[in-house]
Amino acid sequence: MDYHLHHNNGAYIVTFSGAFHFADSSRFRQLLETLRQETIENLMLDFHAVGAMDSAALGMLLLLRDEMQKRALPVGIQGAQGQVEKTFKLSQFDKLFVMR
Repeated sequence: MDYHLHHNNGAYIVTFSGAFHFADSSRFRQLLETLRQETIENLMLDFHAVGAMDSAALGMLLLLRDEMQKRALPVGIQGAQGQVEKTFKLSQFDKLFVMR
């Protein structure tokens, strides 16, 4: 999994690419630490370039959501397709995240 962080006046977009698995937990923790230090008004996670993910990735996203809830910030997910979209639907992430 790779990611790119884009921001403009408090609006942040994290674009993920590749497969998102347990092995990416260290890299994800780096992202989480970066986001903790930023002043964020809006956060969107873009999954258009992610082809696969496992349950560990779902857990990491829940950690991110919990961190943002401490700031009363909703987290959006956009661009999920194929297996990734099915995984989000089966896991009922639409009840936990703003899905686009």
